[in-house]
Amino acid sequence: MNSSNKVLGIIVAVILVGTLSGVIYSIVDDNRELEYEYTEPVLTDDTGDFNPQQLFEQSNETLEYAGHIDITGSVLGFKMYSTGFETRKAEIRYSRDYTDRDNYLSNLNVDISNLTNDGTEGVNWRYIYRCSEGKIDTRDFRKFDKDGWCGSEGITNPDIETILFPDVSNCNLSFESKNKSNGMYPDTVAYQVVVTGDISHIVKAANSLVGNVIEPTRAVYVFDSETHVLKEIYLLSDDSSLMKHNGKNGPLFSMKLIVDDYDYAAQKSVMISLSDNSEDLLDEITANKKMVVLDEKLMQCGKTNFPSDCGLHFKDEERLMDCYKEIGIENGSLENNIMWIEFE
Repeated sequence: MNSSNKVLGIIVAVILVGTLSGVIYSIVDDNRELEYEYTEPVLTDDTGDFNPQQLFEQSNETLEYAGHIDITGSVLGFKMYSTGFETRKAEIRYSRDYTDRDNYLSNLNVDISNLTNDGTEGVNWRYIYRCSEGKIDTRDFRKFDKDGWCGSEGITNPDIETILFPDVSNCNLSFESKNKSNGMYPDTVAYQVVVTGDISHIVKAANSLVGNVIEPTRAVYVFDSETHVLKEIYLLSDDSSLMKHNGKNGPLFSMKLIVDDYDYAAQKSVMISLSDNSEDLLDEITANKKMVVLDEKLMQCGKTNFPSDCGLHFKDEERLMDCYKEIGIENGSLENNIMWIEFE
């Protein structure tokens, strides 16, 4: 009997130890930080298999080195106060000309308005700026013009390219193929990538464009299914019950950018349109020996008393040439009411 009891005791002890070990392991395991193995989504089309990172890389290579691109966009944002709210609106136009690595130029035009309702703590203002940036004959070029006031926002160093060509290597990406309505024509297929997680660099770029707003928490990039080139971008904040759309919660901030057009062919030369009355700028551009657009404001750079009725002057080529001679330029051609001069 004693021998049998010993055997039974050993068996029970083994069972108890095994059970207790399992319980302890279960408790410890439940308190461990869960580790997920991220599997990058993959789609397949006529070009083969590809993932979101490859889609961004293909599109960036096309658009960054395209001879010309045109992009338009808009922003709508709301900031809530205890006494009301203010509305931030913006219209965005962006273009870029590319000849080679030593000659390219982007032009960004943004018109922002900040409107408050009665009794709101915010401030009404309107701010329009134009930023031209790139390289001319290997030399860095940047020109920033502004009109109006933007309160304490301090918008002087806009960055749209971080949004257009983002680094998504440390972001969370979801990926799907979607049918896109094309009006009266058949629906088209587009690839949609939703970027979440650490998008602080995209948020910073959005703030640099239109000032401090409700931070976007996701970015949606839509690519053409045939060319794999970017077509649309949407930056969105979290949905809020304070914003209703068709009875559903909506974001307090949204930015939309549309790639209207792009051309693969490199531009023969980079052209700069001057938009202020700086004599130093005129000297700098002519010294670069590049093609520039001459308008009435540029003529004022040469201390020419340009008539307020510029339409009459533009119709009179002989008188217009006299004006350009006054600023030391004697050869040019009149085309579409704008004088184009190419410095030899």
